Amino acid sequence: KIHTMTQDELKQIPMKQYFAGVDWGYEHHGVIVVFGMGYDDRFYLIEEHAKQHVFIEDWVRIAHDIKARYGDIPFYCDSARSEHVAKFDEEGINAIFADKRIMRGVELVAHYYKNNRIRIVYDACPRFASEIYNYAWDTKKDLPIKEYDDVMDAMRYALLTFVETFEQRSVEDEIDLIQQLGI
Repeated sequence: KIHTMTQDELKQIPMKQYFAGVDWGYEHHGVIVVFGMGYDDRFYLIEEHAKQHVFIEDWVRIAHDIKARYGDIPFYCDSARSEHVAKFDEEGINAIFADKRIMRGVELVAHYYKNNRIRIVYDACPRFASEIYNYAWDTKKDLPIKEYDDVMDAMRYALLTFVETFEQRSVEDEIDLIQQLGI
């Protein structure tokens, strides 16, 4: 229960940044998740949109609604449907191909979860609630089983890409500063 919170509790947390993860689907659920990164350096899963049998035009509408509420945030997207990523881009949505490394992403999410760095607004994320307890590992393939993984994949894309981008940006900023100082 330490990982869950209410909408009212979320309102008390100042956020420094928002970003989204996108897992395309049709028969499987397509998912957009929205994260906030608080000034406390925790990640907050604040909403999800999980739907079956939805076309790209509907996802564009959902993304525009998210953009209207959170600004021009990055949407870290599954590259499996590059034409959908292109459509987001054409529609003025900040669509970026996600880092899809499975093991690195699963380890990162597990690390943050274990260290209480992820909180979930449970009421706003009903599909998450059903997937988290059904997410399973295929020991023969050493990969997650491709069931009950749609929200989990969108979360992994969002967190891994955001963290890797943020860390890379931080390293580049440090290099620039060192060069500016002539060290």
